[in-house]
Amino acid sequence: MGVHLDLAIHMEPGKPTWHAYERWVEKLGEMSGGKIGIDISYSGVIGIQEWDGLISGRADIARIFTLNLDPFPLHTVPALPYLMPMGHENLAVLNALYDKYLCVEWKNVKVLWLGLMSPYHLHTSKKPVIAPEDLRGLRLQASGLVAELVETWGGTAANLALPDVPVSRQDIADAIYSALKTEAVDGVVSTFEVTKDFGLYDVTQYHTCLNVVRDVNATVMNLDAWSSLTPDVQKVFEKLNPWAQKELDAAQKAESAEAEDLLRQHGHKIIQLSGEELSPWIILSQSLVEDKIAYLESRGLPARAVADELGKLSRN
Repeated sequence: MGVHLDLAIHMEPGKPTWHAYERWVEKLGEMSGGKIGIDISYSGVIGIQEWDGLISGRADIARIFTLNLDPFPLHTVPALPYLMPMGHENLAVLNALYDKYLCVEWKNVKVLWLGLMSPYHLHTSKKPVIAPEDLRGLRLQASGLVAELVETWGGTAANLALPDVPVSRQDIADAIYSALKTEAVDGVVSTFEVTKDFGLYDVTQYHTCLNVVRDVNATVMNLDAWSSLTPDVQKVFEKLNPWAQKELDAAQKAESAEAEDLLRQHGHKIIQLSGEELSPWIILSQSLVEDKIAYLESRGLPARAVADELGKLSRN
């Protein structure tokens, strides 16, 4: 007798990540001899709503993004600016951190694999930005950790979302697009993918590559759903997880490259900073890194140990 599960993700159909999940579902079916069937649906919700949907059982499987999400304070550490390596080795680093520290924050679900969102960059409408001093007088859409980072750099953060008010991904897209169009904000700090997904190529012109902040995500299964699977079916999932992790990582990189190419097609200027130009951004960011680690330590969390482990793994 086969099993049928639901996978809810907030990425739209047709994107490389969506197709990567389709390939995963196909392989699960093949490797299980047709015992595993999964329907993929577009949830349209993000953050705590996505997490609540998984915990409550409205979805059997979901892709959860941890940045600024209350159940995952320790995941703030690998998201901190300029701590996570940029190369292909980042998955090995992330897996090692999970095994030693991060796993404690996932006790209520079954983690299939972890991933990293693309790094955040600065996207502005009127003014190119090279140095932190260029941020003076600029209002940038940002929230949570990223908003604190903007203020640390000397800019002004403007969070367009109302606190504790549930919003959809489309609501966020509409708010950011409108704010840029009406010049209520001068830019946004986010991934390249957001410029494509939210149509921001119409309302921005300059893109400063800062390679900052890595949002840890995880493809996870509701614990009751996992426990209901027979051991042979669970083994199929476990065997395929490493392949799926690499497949989704490649798809994420493809989405970023597609978005960057689209900006170039629209005649935008993508600003690649030299090591010397990036240095003051990194130096200014260190105070926020230390403050965040100290805050998490004050809550009894081993943030310093996670940061030290991350540094050691990145050097190996």
